[in-house]
Amino acid sequence: MNNRKIIFLVIIWAIILIISIVLLLLTKSDKKNISKSSWNFKIWIVWDSKIKFEEFMSSFKLANKSMSNVEFDVKSFSNYEDYNLALNSAFIKWVSPDIFILNNNEISLFEEKVYALSNIKIDIHKFRQDYNTVFIDDLIVTTWEWEEKKEFLKWIPIWYETLWILYNARFRLKRSDFNQTYSLDSAIRKIKWFDVIPLWMWNGSSVVYAGDLLAQQFLLNSISSIEDSDNIKSKAVLAEYMEYGSEEWDNAYNSLYAKSKVSGKNNIDFFAENQVWAIITYPRVIEQLKTYWFSSRFLYAAPYPHRTTWDGPTLANYNYFVINSDSEQKIIALAFMNYINSDLGSEEYLSKYKYYLPAKRNLEDKLWERKISSYFPNIQLRDFYSDEPLSSFNKGNKVIYDKEIQNVLDNFGSYLDTFDSFKNSILCKTDKILELKNLSISCE
Repeated sequence: MNNRKIIFLVIIWAIILIISIVLLLLTKSDKKNISKSSWNFKIWIVWDSKIKFEEFMSSFKLANKSMSNVEFDVKSFSNYEDYNLALNSAFIKWVSPDIFILNNNEISLFEEKVYALSNIKIDIHKFRQDYNTVFIDDLIVTTWEWEEKKEFLKWIPIWYETLWILYNARFRLKRSDFNQTYSLDSAIRKIKWFDVIPLWMWNGSSVVYAGDLLAQQFLLNSISSIEDSDNIKSKAVLAEYMEYGSEEWDNAYNSLYAKSKVSGKNNIDFFAENQVWAIITYPRVIEQLKTYWFSSRFLYAAPYPHRTTWDGPTLANYNYFVINSDSEQKIIALAFMNYINSDLGSEEYLSKYKYYLPAKRNLEDKLWERKISSYFPNIQLRDFYSDEPLSSFNKGNKVIYDKEIQNVLDNFGSYLDTFDSFKNSILCKTDKILELKNLSISCE
């Protein structure tokens, strides 16, 4: 081999070596960037345990090997008021989460930050087949571009919950006593002789989820939003609603109201202490009752009473996950969304939070006999399914509605007049927040 060939081969190998080193450095750089970026991937949730959610994320990583090195920063908020304040601040400071949740019973300001997905990203036709009708109505958005109809999905729900009655079986009544309003009224007349409050459900500050109880009553009377609650119909609903609290009537829960104001206790506390026969609440409260050492064999569940077999839809309450349009890590976000949209991901999530009903139709029968808590053997998930269609109730702004409705329901003497002021205030504040209308006019 002559010198020219040797020199040529040396140059070729040198070039190959240099290219290999450059590629290696680029690969290491990419890995560092992915690792650094992934470390800051943030998910914010409300109500649910952070520990259980992190366990769920471990299953997500197992199902998505490419995400095995991703670190997720999960924050869980105990209530919507704190969550909204933090989320608003996070957006202002440009440190908002990559994935966050919204609630179905309001039109949220944060919907403008949602990265909506078209048919290119997800099969919306399949979404219609897989999910309950309420999610189709709430989460699919239709737009028109150049006279062409286009559909987008806000994104994915995993669960929902409905209001049901939890009752104490030691007072010898049964599930059928709650079938309709007339049978409930009959049961209340029987229970009063046990020297307990039969059903504590109506007033505001000492009833957990009072705003949703009223929303359910509105739905049963064909009122689907706070805006549509005309004065005549809404006042008739309120009058019927508040009648159960009257001390002149058999239920007479107001006799404990003063005690609740002094002690700071709510309807769940009094129920756990056997001073109340039944409460209307969400299934997740069952986990709380366990901490009270409520007798495991006496807790039963029954459906929310309707006046007739069917007189209106059942209120659905749920949070759904959305992708932040500002997120720079949409590949990871989309992988997460595809996982929770799968049967595997949905089942895994619901195995962590057993008090939720599945959003996907095909999981309903599969989870029908699941026990919400091993501590309460008489409560199964099927107790909380509804035969009536599900519906959302537009509260305007959820935080304001949930907080201010308590004052209306606590005003036993003037609640009808107070409701007018409440409704006007809600609509005024919602317009300010969402539409920037009448900014200089007071809503009080």
